[in-house]
Amino acid sequence: MRRAALSLFVLCCLLSTTEGRTRQEIIDSLDLIIRSEVVDSVKYYPYTQVIWHYQHTNKPYALQLTDDLKALALKYNKESWLNNAYYYYGVIYKNSGEYDKARFFMDSSFTIASTRNDTARITYASYQLGVIASMQHKYDDAINHLNRAERLYDVLEMPSSVAMTLSSKGSLYRKMQLTDKALQCYFEAVAVHEEQRDSVGLANVYTNIANIYAAEDSVDLAFEYYDKQEAINEAIGNTYGLSFVYENRGRLFHKLGQYDKAISSLHNAADIRSEIGSKDYYLAAILQLGGSYLKKGQLNQAYKYIRESYDTAMEYDLAFRLQQSHEMMAKVSAAMGDYETAYAHNLDYQLMKDSLLNEQISEQALRIDALTDQEMVRRDQEIALLSTQNELKDLQIRSRNRFLFVTVFGLVAFGVLSFVIYQSRQKVRSLNAALSEKQSVIAKSLSEKEFLLKEIHHRVKNNLQIISSLLKLQSKSVADQKAQQALDEGRNRVRSMALIHQNLYQDEGNISGIKVEKYLRELVDELVAAYAVKNEIDLELDIEDMLLDVDELVPIGLIINELVTNTLKYAFPDTKGGKIMIRMNTTPSNMIRLEVSDNGKGYGENEGASGFGQRLVRSLAAQLDATYEIEHEDGVKITFMIPSLKQVA
Repeated sequence: MRRAALSLFVLCCLLSTTEGRTRQEIIDSLDLIIRSEVVDSVKYYPYTQVIWHYQHTNKPYALQLTDDLKALALKYNKESWLNNAYYYYGVIYKNSGEYDKARFFMDSSFTIASTRNDTARITYASYQLGVIASMQHKYDDAINHLNRAERLYDVLEMPSSVAMTLSSKGSLYRKMQLTDKALQCYFEAVAVHEEQRDSVGLANVYTNIANIYAAEDSVDLAFEYYDKQEAINEAIGNTYGLSFVYENRGRLFHKLGQYDKAISSLHNAADIRSEIGSKDYYLAAILQLGGSYLKKGQLNQAYKYIRESYDTAMEYDLAFRLQQSHEMMAKVSAAMGDYETAYAHNLDYQLMKDSLLNEQISEQALRIDALTDQEMVRRDQEIALLSTQNELKDLQIRSRNRFLFVTVFGLVAFGVLSFVIYQSRQKVRSLNAALSEKQSVIAKSLSEKEFLLKEIHHRVKNNLQIISSLLKLQSKSVADQKAQQALDEGRNRVRSMALIHQNLYQDEGNISGIKVEKYLRELVDELVAAYAVKNEIDLELDIEDMLLDVDELVPIGLIINELVTNTLKYAFPDTKGGKIMIRMNTTPSNMIRLEVSDNGKGYGENEGASGFGQRLVRSLAAQLDATYEIEHEDGVKITFMIPSLKQVA
């Protein structure tokens, strides 16, 4: 008992002498209490303050203290302490870019807070979950968590935290390319921070506003807000905040072509983030740094930083940074003349990009479907309620009609009955209006889903077209004929995938499948045109009218691209009288039969029969679980039997 009282007295003495002391001096005093021989109950408050102070700048020490706090919570069965420990784990891992770990611990904090009906902790966890979901590009989750946090912070009368949440919502809207909504949130946050005289909050919002102006090419406004943010962070000694000033200013210098200034600013950002151990943001800085060195033509320096980003993203499984690293590795490898490595990284970049997009589309589609299901259940409940009410009203009407025949107050009863009927009808109209509104919401949700899918396919097509154009430009600058030929073939493969996404966003009646006959005809026509032999080669296409989904049609398109390209290159030394036939139909056993044939000279003299294209065909056939056979009679005929394709209804 004496020891507890003495410990409490020491803590009070230390906290009562904070006037005139710096923040670091106060933290050092609290850290001393943690490491001193005082009772454990006195250490709780110092733990919370010291952990929060080092969450950005010293991850190992912050984690060590959080481990100690968790051990104390378990030792004394303190659920509120355990909740705090999970919360700090989540924040620390969020700051270092380890978002899966961060989400796990923050979900645990949210669950404990919900069980305890702890509104404050529910609010804090909701905000952090929103930020984590935003960094993982899970926008539906993010906006739901942030909206909940904003409402609860308002209830708790915490205006600075409301402004902080508005700023995070603005950043989310900016990622979703809703610029006007983003700026609206940011300036609402500025007004609150100015009223509260919250310098840290203002600095964070200023950088977000500056980033929007930089994206909109309002250069003077962008630099003005970066300067405001830098002044605040320097005044309060916030090096973590300064790292964002340097990174964002470096990006703007890069955009303006001022690469020396960009490199200097980005080095400052990378140095700060390396020191504090913020991996995700450190990778963002060095990736941009590598890009600036690449623009300057300093390829060794560019490769150094881009390779470091790639290795670190692989080690810590940072999917979004790994995708960016693949893209930059493709660019720097191409610049260094290593086209094979460039092609491999570009292929991985496209696969990761498509995977992340499909994951986001699937998640959003599931949420829209879930919303639709909830609305349908609610509508059925309202209809059932309406039916029950009508049955009750009918019983009342019959009962009162009988009463009219046996009472002298018939007129009064009739008036009451009329009034009841009127109310019933008004309720029916009200419920019908509500049902109509719900149906409108469902229709709008489905329309937004369709628009989202079309927009994504459009952007994927545009990106693939850009890659095709880059390969074309590269091929023109390559003197080696084989390298030029490899680049042209790569461009045709990219174009075959771009055509699929083009068909998806151009088809008004269907967003989930591609018309196979239209797609294959366009693909073959483009290949024939590319080899300038259209008037001398007879094309015969017999394609069954069917719809296939993207995952199935991409490998089929690439297979046909390889086989037709090979035929055009090698099968007809004398192009006159040449004939290419493509047939694709469904067999009675519910398989897809794909046949590509020609009347050329066959594989006996075919130089491309064992090259990269044929290896690619074998790989794609294995991906489809398909079997195939090759016949060498009057040319070449290759027949594929493909099972269980996902035809779209």
